[in-house]
Amino acid sequence: MKHYRPRTQSLVLPVKAWLTAGSALILLSGAITLAILNRQGHPVSHKVRAVITDVVTPVVSALSSPAALFRQAGDRIDHLIALDEDNLRLREQNAALLHWQTVARRLQTENETLRQLLNVQASPEYFFTTARVVTGSASIFSHTLLLSEGSARGLSRDQAVITDEGLVGRLIEVGKHSAQVLLLTDINSRIPVEVEQTGEKAILAGDNSSRPLLQLANEKARPMVGQRIVTAGDGNVFPSGFVVGEIASVGQNSVRIQPYVNASRLAFVRTVGLK
Repeated sequence: MKHYRPRTQSLVLPVKAWLTAGSALILLSGAITLAILNRQGHPVSHKVRAVITDVVTPVVSALSSPAALFRQAGDRIDHLIALDEDNLRLREQNAALLHWQTVARRLQTENETLRQLLNVQASPEYFFTTARVVTGSASIFSHTLLLSEGSARGLSRDQAVITDEGLVGRLIEVGKHSAQVLLLTDINSRIPVEVEQTGEKAILAGDNSSRPLLQLANEKARPMVGQRIVTAGDGNVFPSGFVVGEIASVGQNSVRIQPYVNASRLAFVRTVGLK
C-alpha cells in the first residue's frame, strides 16, 4: 500500500533547511565583516567585541563554576581521606599509650607494695646553692677556699661542694654570709668513696699533694688505672654518686687519684644540702 506524506510536513522541511543555511550565512558574513572592521581599526569593531565579551563572560563563568566545584570537592575528599588516616594513626598511638600507662601504674603499685613490705626508705632529696669563690689558699699546711655565701642561704658544716666536673671538697666553717671549703687534696680531708666499676669501698685521703691517696677497705682489691672514683654516701654525710676523679697510678704501697676539678681555677661552686 502506498503512503503519502502530508503536504504541510513537506513544506516545513525545506523551510528549516533554508533557515539553517541562512543563519550560517549570516554568522559567516558577520564574522568576515567584524574581521575587516577590526583590521581597519574601526570603532564599531571595539563595541561589537565588548558586547560579545559581556555576553560570553557569564556563560564561560557558568561553565567553569562546575569544574571549580568538582575540583574543590576532589580536594575536600583528599583532605578527608588524609584526616581519616591521621585519626586512625592517632587512635593506634593512643591505645599504645594507654597500654603503657596501665603497665606503669601497675608497676608503681607493685613498687609501693614492695617498699612497704621491705620497709625501704626513699632516697634523700638535695638542694643546691651556687656560691662565688672569693679567694683560695694552697700551701703545705692547708688547701681551702673562701665562699661568698653562708648560713643565710642554707649552707652548713660538712656539706659537699661540687662543680659540673666533680667534687671539690666539703664545708668546714660556715658564717652567716661566708663559708670555708676544705679541698679534697688537704691533709685533713677524709671522704668515703668507691670504685664505680667494682663498688669497692675506700677512703680518699688528702696529703696536700695534687693527687690524694685511695685507701681501699679490701686489701685484696685490684684497682686499675683509669677506673672512676665516686662518692659513696656512707654515714649520710656526702651524697652518693658524685664523681671525684680517676685512678692515676697504682703502686706497690699506694693508689693515687687524679681529681677532675682543678681548684686553682674555680670562680663559682655549688654546695649540696639535704632537704
